Amino acid sequence: NSYGISFVRYTLLKNNVATGYEYDRVMYVLPGSVAASAGLKRGDFITKIDGSDINMSSADYKKIVSGAARSLTIYHSMSDKTATTISLPASGAVNNDPIFLSKVFEVNGKKVGYLVYNEFAMGPHNSTTDHTYDTELIALFNSTFKGVDEFVLDLRYNPGGYLTCARLLARLLVPKTSISSLFARLKDADGKTTDYKFSDVDGNSTYNLNGFTPLNLSRLFVIATGSTASASEATMNGLAPYMNVVRIGLTTEGKNVGSVNYKDNNYAWDFQPITFSVTSAAGNDYSSGLAPNYQYNELNTTDNPSFLDLGDADEYLLSKALSLIKDGVLSSKMNIQNNETNINSSYRLLPIEMVGPSKL
Repeated sequence: NSYGISFVRYTLLKNNVATGYEYDRVMYVLPGSVAASAGLKRGDFITKIDGSDINMSSADYKKIVSGAARSLTIYHSMSDKTATTISLPASGAVNNDPIFLSKVFEVNGKKVGYLVYNEFAMGPHNSTTDHTYDTELIALFNSTFKGVDEFVLDLRYNPGGYLTCARLLARLLVPKTSISSLFARLKDADGKTTDYKFSDVDGNSTYNLNGFTPLNLSRLFVIATGSTASASEATMNGLAPYMNVVRIGLTTEGKNVGSVNYKDNNYAWDFQPITFSVTSAAGNDYSSGLAPNYQYNELNTTDNPSFLDLGDADEYLLSKALSLIKDGVLSSKMNIQNNETNINSSYRLLPIEMVGPSKL
């Protein structure tokens, strides 16, 4: 049950002092959601909710996560001088499919697969028995991505999820010669280790690969940001010993631990303790995050004044990956220091947190 909006919340600063006001900027909108039907788009700034300013004393993320019908005051860009009012219907059921977008580009005669993968989920409602999304992922690699020469994996908004899903995705990307190798090693507080191999997926009826032919890529381009965490990091980290993983964006969160969920079916509580840490075959635990090879910040309006749609070849971060594939170099300068959005000489917007469509 969601409006279907993923957003970054900013706090408004004046002369480096917080004013108490906040804005929300839309990172993406789920297809088929009420937000999509209302016309909300990536890059929109939400400045008022139901006619009221968004301020720290009443900053409630739930107001644009789910709930009753609302009125949103938005600006479509930093240069937009006129506010637009959007009527947002009451939230409803949405399919938060982790496969947000899949596409193939042709670059210098090469087929380049592109996947925006926003969560490591097996199936709808975070079910551990419904493998709808896993099956969809396998089918995608058996059709759309079959025989691609290069691959761009976009994990910029992926906060993690099930490690089994990460192993499946990694199995579909790892070179054929490394299929039987170690993907990840789990270690608990007592020092006991459990090994996950890429090939653990093979022959498992839960993950029927349906005759999948390995892509045999020598390198993988990954788009990642500070919102990229956990199973996303494990995927990059697990593949790194076996292929050149080229990271574009910002340093990831650094969540190298996992948990097990316990719940009581008779009472409304869940208990989810951290029970293990994760390393790769190289022993890297990525607890400080995974730094990019090419550092870029899509929230920096000096270099990225407008948010193009995800999947647009000219979209800020995707264009960097395609430039590397095409020319071996990046076509524009790096401006990585400024994480803030400039409004004028007195005001700035400082991004403080990313919120996805399915959770707080």
